[in-house]
Amino acid sequence: MRAVVRSGAAWFLPVLFALAAWYGARLTVPIGYAAGDLAQAGIGLYVAAPATAAFMALQYRGFTSLTRPLRSVRSGLRLAVRAWWPLLLGAPTALCLAVLVSGRAVPDDGPAWALLAIDFLTVLTAGLTGLACAWAFPAVVAVPLAAVGWFAWIGYGPASASTLVHNLDSTFGCCSSDTRPAAVAVQATLLLLLVTSASIACLLAPARSPRIPRLLVAVALVAALAAGFGAGAATLGTSDRPLDLTATEPRTTSLTCRTTYDVEVCLWPENGDRAVALARIVNALGPELRLLGLAPVHRLVQGGPVPDAVSVEAGAGLSSQDLRLGVASGYVDARAGCRSAPSAARDRSVALVALLTGLRPDDVVPRLGTGPVAAAEDALALRERTPPEVARWFRASVAEIRCARTR
Repeated sequence: MRAVVRSGAAWFLPVLFALAAWYGARLTVPIGYAAGDLAQAGIGLYVAAPATAAFMALQYRGFTSLTRPLRSVRSGLRLAVRAWWPLLLGAPTALCLAVLVSGRAVPDDGPAWALLAIDFLTVLTAGLTGLACAWAFPAVVAVPLAAVGWFAWIGYGPASASTLVHNLDSTFGCCSSDTRPAAVAVQATLLLLLVTSASIACLLAPARSPRIPRLLVAVALVAALAAGFGAGAATLGTSDRPLDLTATEPRTTSLTCRTTYDVEVCLWPENGDRAVALARIVNALGPELRLLGLAPVHRLVQGGPVPDAVSVEAGAGLSSQDLRLGVASGYVDARAGCRSAPSAARDRSVALVALLTGLRPDDVVPRLGTGPVAAAEDALALRERTPPEVARWFRASVAEIRCARTR
């Protein structure tokens, strides 16, 4: 208990948890997919890693005073663990708890657990880096150096155009319902953190650590960071697919399928309760499509595109209007034969189908704009007199659509 009070963990950990949870909750929009929600909530690292590194560097002088009488016979690492275990273990644990609370999710697969492990190791590595910085430099330099260094890596790294940095940074820019963290990026990030933290731990291990020249410690610290970065970069080099700025790959979870209103709906397991709502939308849309001479919808699939099916989104945060617009968008992609690229022709086509699902023009305008909706309304005005003319208009618009580029 004395170690908890002496190290400052008694007040620092509650403050760290509150800040990380508040920051994560503000920027997290739950989608029901554990890996995606935890990745969003992991933005709490922006606060936790720099704060932990700076606090460890600030507290270091008390640590050296405590260990000076014993430094000739006791391992520096062993003393660091005994004196600092409340922070070395408490800060990463506090961050992980904050991520779980703000993400409102529990890990249920490998990618989700991997993201939580990365959060833990990042804060642990930040704490060890703070100790090493305070050993290598005066406190007035060590504290801002540790804080700014970790904030730059966590905060500004993902803003760069470097695919290497994006795939090694701890804050994964993912995930939608259809994607998960890229396996090679997860492995590389874990290796970077493990090698860096282990190297710094070895740096702290000598019994006479306070007597080692600061310049030598600074060089060793740089070498430890370089070793971790090099190990991660080497792992990324083993990837059999090109790296990109998202550090994600398609999700492979098995879909849950059910047939309702003669419509087969296949969704990710966490979205299974949206199947009935989607089937009702399609059931109401069917007569409208048949009246115009357009092909009806018999199958909806999440995570598409899939041949002979309409790709849809069904995340927990989507409203009924979003679901209808998603069905319209998926229907247009299915008729175009590919995931269509943004264009005026695509917006016109989606607007027409969206209106057929029962959406009002005022519901569609904020999403697609006034022009496409007005064009779709003009086309639908022909429905009472010459339905085939509407179908010809729709097919002509779809014919103008180009496929989107895929990774």
